[in-house]
Amino acid sequence: GHPQLRAAAYLMGGYCGAGYIDQEHAINVMHQMIDGNAYLSQKASVYKQTSKEMINKGLNFPTYLQNR
Repeated sequence: GHPQLRAAAYLMGGYCGAGYIDQEHAINVMHQMIDGNAYLSQKASVYKQTSKEMINKGLNFPTYLQNR
C-alpha cells in the first residue's frame, strides 16, 4: 500500500504542476482513496500526510500528457 500511495500521489502532484488538476482536488481524491482502502485507512492520518508531501514533491516535476 505505501509504495503505491507514494507513487500515485507523486504523479498527481506532477499533473497539478502541469495544470491538469487543482492541488486541492488532488489532495481530496487521495484522501478519499485512503479512507476507502481497508489497509491504508487503519493509519489514515499518517498516509494522508504522506500523500500531501508527495503531491508537493510532484509539483516540482510537471507531468504532461502526450497525444497519440
